[in-house]
Amino acid sequence: MRISPKLVYVKNDFVDELDRGTVAYTTEKRNYCFHKVEIPDATVLEYCNFRQAKPETDSIKGENLVFRYCDLKNVTIHPSWILDCCLALHEKIKVKKEEVVDGVKIFTIEQKIKKKGEHSYTTQPDFLMEVDVNSEKQIKDIELKQKAV
Repeated sequence: MRISPKLVYVKNDFVDELDRGTVAYTTEKRNYCFHKVEIPDATVLEYCNFRQAKPETDSIKGENLVFRYCDLKNVTIHPSWILDCCLALHEKIKVKKEEVVDGVKIFTIEQKIKKKGEHSYTTQPDFLMEVDVNSEKQIKDIELKQKAV
């Protein structure tokens, strides 16, 4: 994994590729995927990725933040934040079946989603996913991380 030189770590809490540790927010960086982030209060953030592997992850520190066009999937949303056109849902995935068809690995995935403001998860229809070797590892890593919750 390549670490961006623009990131400044504020804690020594790196665990793995899906829990990359706590960094300070900078306007020079937009992708904070799988990081915890400390953001100054009242900051306006646009087009940033804060996606987390585990649902309901408390990964952003900061009050009265404004998010515009941001990916906040699996991030716990603070009541003082304002979200404008953001992805803000929690997702649990589970591999139900694996098979190889014509040399391609196919996963049948069960997906449970909880949207902003909802109190429980809704099971979505199963879907199929073709994956390469790297995606297969990431799917299994995310599934393992979610089981640990």
